[in-house]
Parts: sequence; C-alpha cells; structure tokens
Amino acid sequence: MINMKIIAAIILCFATGCGTLTLKDAHALAIPLNAGVAWYTTLSLHEYGHKASLDGFGSSGTIHLTPRKDTNNRFQFGFTTYNPEGLSSSELAASKFLGPGTNFLQSVVFRTSLRAGIVPRWLQPTFGWIDVGGRLLCYYHALSGIGRVKGADLGEVDIWIPVSFLILNVSYDVLSFVISGDTLKRYFGVLVGDKYYAN
Repeated sequence: MINMKIIAAIILCFATGCGTLTLKDAHALAIPLNAGVAWYTTLSLHEYGHKASLDGFGSSGTIHLTPRKDTNNRFQFGFTTYNPEGLSSSELAASKFLGPGTNFLQSVVFRTSLRAGIVPRWLQPTFGWIDVGGRLLCYYHALSGIGRVKGADLGEVDIWIPVSFLILNVSYDVLSFVISGDTLKRYFGVLVGDKYYAN
C-alpha cells in the first residue's frame, strides 16, 4: 500500500510541480531518508558512547563510522578501536556497555520528546525512526551478549550485564506504553506520517 502511495506522490509531484504534495505524502517519500538518518544517528551515538568512556578512563579511541572490517577481520557497520592496556576489567566492561547504553538513552530521549508533543509534525517521523534504531541496536546487543557472540559489545562481558540489559529494555518498552497510554498503531504510524503526537 505504501509503495503505491509513494509512486502516486512522485507522479503527482512531477505532474504539478510538487505544489500539492501533502505532509503525509512527503513523509512517505522520506522513509528511506529517515531510516538513513536514524541509522547514522544510532551508530554515531553508539560509537561516541564507547569513545567518551575510553576518554574518561584515560585511554583513547578512534571511531570508524563506515562499514569495514575491524582489527580482528570481522565485518562491522561501525566500531571504535582502542588500546586496552592500562584499562581494568571493569573499565573495559563499562566502555563496552556504554555504546548500547547510549542507545538506550537515545531511545528514552527521542520517544519522550515525541510523546510530550514538543516535536513539530514534520520532524516526528525522523524522531520515530531514531527511537526505533536505538531500540533495535539495544535488543541486538543484549541478545548477542546473551548468545556470547564474539566481537559483539556485550558478548565478552559477564553474562549478567546483557541479561540485565535485556530485562531493562523489555521493562522500559512495556512500561512506556502502559504508563503513556500510547498505542502500537500510533507508534509505528508516526514512522510513515500516518499518525502524529500532539503538537
């Protein structure tokens, strides 16, 4: 259904000079752009979470935000290289956690901003996509940590960390819908400009 709307909006835009393009049509056309912005925002915040913690512990890191192989020859969409010498095991675990932890905070901030009604309608789909991007990365890291996936941020820390992180994420998602009275229809509808939060 959305594909036909996008095609119709593009045809309408070319036929009329885009003067009759509605906000809803524009949001449908912007889905790939919003998904890209969400991906890059999520990845950037994630890697800067690692780097900030490394800097705080007196180490340094280099951020790579383009897909490539890491120093262990594993393909990554983004990663932070650093020298672990001088870092205690708890500092190393904290720096591995703070990437996904930053994505958790990202989701809290963007979702809360949407629900508070302070985000203009034209920007709500972008905020929604950034929230979804953060949620997906949080669940990926929690589950890959529980699965002990080598190279994953939480795959090489004590098992209680990814288990606790999964419980935190599930609890947040359930409680945020119960407490706010939000619906999945509106939560996902905002991604395509079908529904909006008050503004």
